[in-house]
Amino acid sequence: MEYMLVIMSRRGEAPREPVGFTEMGRFAAELAEKLRGGAPLLPEEQGVQVRVRRGRVETTDGPFAESKEVIGGYFMLDAKSDAEALEQAKRCPAARSGLVELDLDGPFAESKEVVGGYSILLARGRDEALALARGCPHARWGTVEVREIMNVPGPG
Repeated sequence: MEYMLVIMSRRGEAPREPVGFTEMGRFAAELAEKLRGGAPLLPEEQGVQVRVRRGRVETTDGPFAESKEVIGGYFMLDAKSDAEALEQAKRCPAARSGLVELDLDGPFAESKEVVGGYSILLARGRDEALALARGCPHARWGTVEVREIMNVPGPG
């Protein structure tokens, strides 16, 4: 079964313990054949929310003040059970500095928004990504947040 670990932080709270790209990279390497994908996202300030209401497109540049939590990245992993996925989430270094969400027992009362799905797009730039988001059916009843995946150089 595939699971998504959503790496989050609470708005206005300093990290409990700093965790860097090197440590997160080691964690990803330890997941080896279980890892299906993952990446950090550029900061929320560089994101855009897209909504389509009555045929009219509304966009809001980040940061998004109404959000309590900010998504910083994600891991997609393959696990045999909920228990195995939970054990991997507990091992994630980001759990020491912020939050690692694994939706097994949700919904969570403290969250105003929930991640209902995701799409990874290959676009030539922000304008093309926003044009694709405007055509997403979810934008007609919810919000589509567009954030670029951060390019993190590998070792070597």
